[in-house]
Order: sequence, then structure tokens, then C-alpha cells
Amino acid sequence: MNMKDKIVAGIIMSVHVMSLAAPFTYGPGALKWLGYNYLACLLGITISFHRQLTHKSFETPKFLERFLALLGTLAVQGHPIEWVSAHRHHHSQCDDVADPHSPKDGFFWSHMGWLFDSKTQALLFDTTNCKDLKRDDFYMFLKSNYLKITMA
Repeated sequence: MNMKDKIVAGIIMSVHVMSLAAPFTYGPGALKWLGYNYLACLLGITISFHRQLTHKSFETPKFLERFLALLGTLAVQGHPIEWVSAHRHHHSQCDDVADPHSPKDGFFWSHMGWLFDSKTQALLFDTTNCKDLKRDDFYMFLKSNYLKITMA
């Protein structure tokens, strides 16, 4: 397990440990806040990262594209360049041996296991399929400040 794998594991473990405090901090306001955050992150990942940035299914004004990408970043699934690159690789190698998160390797692997295996998944670090995003200063800003943004 390299340093990035340890950081990812630490973040995931921290979130689950912090969730143990939920019964002691519960309130209707907290539940409402959870719902709003869930919806915002859902929109950011499904509309922005997946449909708009990965597949280029539609276009929006630049301010809306960037706002949705920021929401996707807050989902803590990686910055847009990393997420989109992994997903473009996934679709180009769909359910093949080179697929970074193939369901043929099992349920755990396809949903989470691949996140902890960066050594054998060198493909995930090949972001040459995201030249469009790398040319945009906003996406480079999200990449270089990803940890600060997600921790804030």
C-alpha cells in the first residue's frame, strides 16, 4: 500500500469513525443538512462529472458547468480530472481486463476495492485522455487545491 492508498483508506476510515457520533448529534436540522449535501453531491457527480465532463452529453454556460463540477468535487470522489480520466478509461475498456473497476472482479472491487490498489492500476494515473480538462485553469485549480477544498 503506497502513500496515496493510505490517505484514501484514512479518509474513508475517518468518515466512518466520525459517523459513530451521529446518534449523539442528531437533530432535524442535521438531517435536512445531510439531505441538501447528498443532493448537491449527487448532482455534481451524475450531472457534471459523469454526463457533462466524461461523456460530453450536453453543454451549459461555463459558470454552471464549473459550479456543478465544484459540487462533484465536494463529493470527495477525486478531483474532476482524476474522476473523469478513470471513468473514460472504464468506458473505453468496459468490463475488460484493463477496466480499472470491472464488475467481473467482484462487487467490492468494482465499487471500492480499486481505490486501494493504485500500484496495479497505473492506468488511473494516465490522464492523457483529459487534455480538454487540463487546458482549463478552473479544473487545474480544483486538482491542485483538492485536499483544501474537501477539508474546508
